[in-house]
Amino acid sequence: MRKLNKYLYFLVLGILLSSFTFNNNPNLAEADIIMVSVFDSPSLSFKIQKSMSEEVVTTAFHSDRNDFQLSTLKNIRFVQVFSQDGKLEYQLPVETTELHLNINDFEVGVNRVAMMFDHTEELTFADLEKK
Repeated sequence: MRKLNKYLYFLVLGILLSSFTFNNNPNLAEADIIMVSVFDSPSLSFKIQKSMSEEVVTTAFHSDRNDFQLSTLKNIRFVQVFSQDGKLEYQLPVETTELHLNINDFEVGVNRVAMMFDHTEELTFADLEKK
C-alpha cells in the first residue's frame, strides 16, 4: 500500500508541476521559432523547429482516416497541443517514434504542437496548419 501511495503522490505531483509550468508560460506556445516544412499538401502542412528537423524520418497524411503520421529517429516522450490563441488544449505522455495526430482534433488554421524527445528536457515546437 505504501508503494501505491508513493507512486500516486509522484504521479499527481508530476501532473501538477507540468500543468503549472506550461499553463503559466503561454509564451512557450506563441514563441517565434525558425520552422522548417516537413510536410505540405492542399489540406494540411506541418512545420517543425529547424533544430530538430533532422530527427524527422517520414511524414504522411491519411485523408481517409484524417490521420497525420510523424516518424522520428528519437523517441517522443511527451506531446502538447495548443489552441490557436496559445492555450494548452491537452498533453499526453506518448513514448513513441510513430506519432499519430487525428486532424479532427484541430481547428482550421495554424495550431502549435510541442514535443519532448528522449535525452532532452527542452520542448520542440511544430506548427500544424489545417487548411
